[in-house]
Amino acid sequence: MASDEEIRLGKYLLKSRLGRGGMGIVYLATDTRLQRDVAIKLLPKRLASDPEAVRRFIREARTAARLNHPNVVAVLDVDQQSGYTFLVMELIRGVSAQTLVEQGPVEWTVATRILAECCRGLAAAHQEGLIHRDLKPANILQTHDGIVKLADFGLAKSLDGDETSPLTRTGTVLGTPHYMSPEQCQGEALDARSDLYSLGATYFTLLVGRPPFQVSQPLQLMFAHCSQPAPDPRSIRGDIPEGCAEIIARAMAKNRSERFGSAAEMQAALDNLLSGASTLAVSPHGTMASTPPVDQSEAQPTGPFVAAVDPPETLEWTPHTARPAPVAGPISEVSAPLFVADSHVNRQRRGGPWNPGPTGIRFLIGCGALLIAAVAWFSLSPRAKRKNPDESGGGTVVSESSTGRRSRVPASGLVNPPHDRVTRLEFVASMPGIESEIRGVAFSYDATSVFAASKDGAVREWSVADRRVIRELMMGVREIHAIAAGRRWLVAGGDDRKVWLWDLARKGAAVELARMEHNVLSLALSPDETRVVAGTTNSVQLYELRDTGGDRLCELANSTNRSPMPAYMVYSVAFSPDGQWVAATSWNRALGIWSAVDGTLQASRKDLSKELMSVAFEPSGNRILFGANYKDGLFRWDFHQADATPQSVTAAVGRQVRTLALCGRDQVIVNGEWDGILRLYDYESNTHQATFQESTRTGAIHMTISRDGTLLATCGGDQPRRAGYLQIWRIVRDEGSDDR
Repeated sequence: MASDEEIRLGKYLLKSRLGRGGMGIVYLATDTRLQRDVAIKLLPKRLASDPEAVRRFIREARTAARLNHPNVVAVLDVDQQSGYTFLVMELIRGVSAQTLVEQGPVEWTVATRILAECCRGLAAAHQEGLIHRDLKPANILQTHDGIVKLADFGLAKSLDGDETSPLTRTGTVLGTPHYMSPEQCQGEALDARSDLYSLGATYFTLLVGRPPFQVSQPLQLMFAHCSQPAPDPRSIRGDIPEGCAEIIARAMAKNRSERFGSAAEMQAALDNLLSGASTLAVSPHGTMASTPPVDQSEAQPTGPFVAAVDPPETLEWTPHTARPAPVAGPISEVSAPLFVADSHVNRQRRGGPWNPGPTGIRFLIGCGALLIAAVAWFSLSPRAKRKNPDESGGGTVVSESSTGRRSRVPASGLVNPPHDRVTRLEFVASMPGIESEIRGVAFSYDATSVFAASKDGAVREWSVADRRVIRELMMGVREIHAIAAGRRWLVAGGDDRKVWLWDLARKGAAVELARMEHNVLSLALSPDETRVVAGTTNSVQLYELRDTGGDRLCELANSTNRSPMPAYMVYSVAFSPDGQWVAATSWNRALGIWSAVDGTLQASRKDLSKELMSVAFEPSGNRILFGANYKDGLFRWDFHQADATPQSVTAAVGRQVRTLALCGRDQVIVNGEWDGILRLYDYESNTHQATFQESTRTGAIHMTISRDGTLLATCGGDQPRRAGYLQIWRIVRDEGSDDR
């Protein structure tokens, strides 16, 4: 396939080549249906002709697609068209950590924040049973608004022992030698702690501007990883805190049992190190800097796309500062970030997934004895003889229970609730001067503000810190009942029977997304913000979003007797964490679950409790929680099991559940009683854990949790008394205990 010609693969139009390597070619492409740019990785022809390789490639995509987390580059699709098998990925506009390193050592607080965000994404991957195997600065991307994302799960290996790539079988040495763990150098079975070693080596590189071991040949590097202790970064930069050195030493311990036990534990150490740091914005190389918002409308790619496979020690490039180019990922074969650059730039080879050609093979033959000696030395060393009990098979899923305090900047996405336990809620503030019911509430992506929809027909954005209205997005329409917000889109709807759409990145005026036959009562955005589901007084509608608005995909339910879920007063709708399912409640004892892709009904019930008002998916996406405003309380339902019936959370029997929010491992906060009482339940152990209250003098209507899991917003009111409220709570989590 020519690199510059436009070729169509189904709904995707390939525009230009971004990079090439041993595991495929990556293209900039446009999704013609959604009118958005994406990155597409083509399976090489030599593998595309192998049915087993194709099967594994598709399985890799499905596995990576489970990582629905803001700190992991999203996999959007996998398909086969015109003889090609390909992966569709989120296109990231920003820079990689490798770029920061090439400009010099990174200021320690910035490097530590980057690593903490990496740990969040890595914890999500490990929870899904994946290890990365190729963590390095080039695979850490940072968007223009500061969100850190892990890229390139192309070398990922399943923790259950079943490989996700033909090139990742045990005994095969594959990775980037500068960042490989000792067990990876020796071709042993890997586990999650192998990733932590690579992350420690990456941390060292960010802090001092070069990798830990300064040798040029891959075998010498592997020997160093197996035999030499991790160097102290303070020997190179004296201004680095001792805590940084301690984290590197533990992460890069030769014996796995001496490393951090999980990515969450390493994240806790990094967050604790940052707890005393200044909150001022710091530029990557130490200068205090302001952080103005980025105009996403100007972040459009121009010029040729140049990517380097195996970046050199000092990468020469000419950035186009006015219009940054996209960075694509996850891309196993492209080791350098993607920039707009002059086409004459010369690049050398270094780093990247190690895939030697003929020259490398001759080198291996000549240096084989060195590797044998290294393995023999390491196997006889006292450190190597201290084996951890769980290292024999390499297939143990690492526990993520001992998480620590979470950093607020940048925000982590609460696509799945954090797995650290909630211990209490701390009341922060109540927004002043509210005279009308607040019917719906949604945090901004970074949790610095909160959007509120009110009965007086207004949509306002409130500053969390200053407790004041930042802007009024809508005024003077009829009652607004529902609101949902993501990173780009904000949607709201109510008694004017319309769904309104705002593009938050461009800060434009509201666009009418849809006109309904009846009042809009509930709204939800899919995790990837390509779908909106709307619940009305007599239907459930699914819409597809695009840059200029959206189209209705299908009607999921209506009020007729033929509908699998008779829709009447649909007060709650929700997407599953992976965006594959959508659920809706109906006041008349009914509940339905459909495919968010094509609207196919998955399951429905018509014999449930009275006044169903709230629904949410558990993190696995296999069960839902739903609540009744009548005194039947809270229920769980495994909707994938054909014969399964909803099970009552008996600790909540007799309680009204007007609204609910999943907040921690097996925990849910419910709100539904007069005066704003909040109750915390463990739905797995069927226990009531705590009650919290800050008087509201009015009833509860809605609540939501910020994407980083640190804040809770509750709202409600009583129109006859011209009273309303919007409260902010801080969610306090267990800092290390694994007790239930």
